[in-house]
Amino acid sequence: MTLPAGTGHTAFSTLPVIAEVAKERPSRPLSVAVVASQMAITASPISAAVVFFASILEPHGIGYLQLLAVVIPSTFLAVFPTAFVANRLAVDPDKDPTYRERLEKGLIKAPEARAAKEAPPRRNAPCGSF
Repeated sequence: MTLPAGTGHTAFSTLPVIAEVAKERPSRPLSVAVVASQMAITASPISAAVVFFASILEPHGIGYLQLLAVVIPSTFLAVFPTAFVANRLAVDPDKDPTYRERLEKGLIKAPEARAAKEAPPRRNAPCGSF
């Protein structure tokens, strides 16, 4: 979303969705989403950063499209190692001694098992009515 919009603020709208989907350990996907949105600014054709960088490179014979041909693929390729590293750096709560100690002292509550959410019953409405 950042790439076509040119601003990292678009990531704010997806953060609640990411936190809901990754209920048990949202820190990993949330951190990667924020970092990836900021990295995408360097590849957005309408961001001020790319336009400024293109103006600096223009006297050196590097055009705007040449710049985009490098920064867009490199940004996409940089997100994958970032996600891999973020996934490996985080410690599982079961193996984290600080988390276990705080859990035993009652300072935090253990996450409850996710209950299956039932869909509300559908009404049988006649065709054409809302």
